[in-house]
Amino acid sequence: MAIHDVDGILSHLEEGYENELSFLASTGVEVYSTADLIRLKGQWQVKNHFFYLLQRRLIRLAAYSPAAIVIGGLLYFAVGWIRLGLFISSLFPLSWMLIIFGFYFLKTSFRGQGHLEWVGQAIDDEIAKRKTKSK
Repeated sequence: MAIHDVDGILSHLEEGYENELSFLASTGVEVYSTADLIRLKGQWQVKNHFFYLLQRRLIRLAAYSPAAIVIGGLLYFAVGWIRLGLFISSLFPLSWMLIIFGFYFLKTSFRGQGHLEWVGQAIDDEIAKRKTKSK
């Protein structure tokens, strides 16, 4: 099979390598040295921590966003502050747009929770395998 577009293939590989954890999933952990695996484990820990932090905040925002409607309604009807009540009530759809964008960002940037867990487990397994092999 002849390769006609070498530049295209190289650019595709470079784009995949920019996110090393995703590249690791496509190539396998066996091709990396132990030092690279330890470095990638550190990168994985940072990305995993950021993923869970952002995910928790988005879930918390989703849980608290209906309170904007309740507080806005109370301000509008009970207290009579019409403009403030409408403003706070309008935060509800804005928060849901932020939630949808946030979860889209998580999915596109980290490929989801399962992918992150798989990569971390693959790195741990390979490091453990090499540790037992060296003894």
